[in-house]
Amino acid sequence: MTLRSGKTTVVAVSLILELVAGCSGSKEDQAQKLKQEKASWEATAQLTHEASGRGALSETYTRELLQKVREKLAQIRDQEARLSR
Repeated sequence: MTLRSGKTTVVAVSLILELVAGCSGSKEDQAQKLKQEKASWEATAQLTHEASGRGALSETYTRELLQKVREKLAQIRDQEARLSR
């Protein structure tokens, strides 16, 4: 995987997940989608750590991807808080 294709993949996945999470539906449906999105980003972080530990990812790519994971998880927390109101 190259850095460029990895960034493209992250952006594409991010957009899809944001669209899914933003779709209207019951609060329960939205909460379930956020839970799934959160699990996906947490798995992404885990896989990134594992791949980085094997030397399969550059330090720059790892740092950028983990920063994106942190941003997305923060957005999910914000969405969960708004949903619980």
